[in-house]
Amino acid sequence: MKHDRKEVAEMSMHTIGRILATSDIHGQNKKFHMKTMQHEPEQDLLIVCGDLIDRGKENLKCLAACQKLQ
Repeated sequence: MKHDRKEVAEMSMHTIGRILATSDIHGQNKKFHMKTMQHEPEQDLLIVCGDLIDRGKENLKCLAACQKLQ
């Protein structure tokens, strides 16, 4: 997704309350939910990296949950 200069300037002026990071969920949606349930989208920056899906039984649920957080 491309942003124009005004949008970028507005985004860079946003104050972040907390930086939350999670990784290696491996398709375990309950684990992903527990790690992100305190995420406040208006205040926090959530970083999801590394192996969101892989060998768990809830890969599609993890992807859907991550998409909802965008």
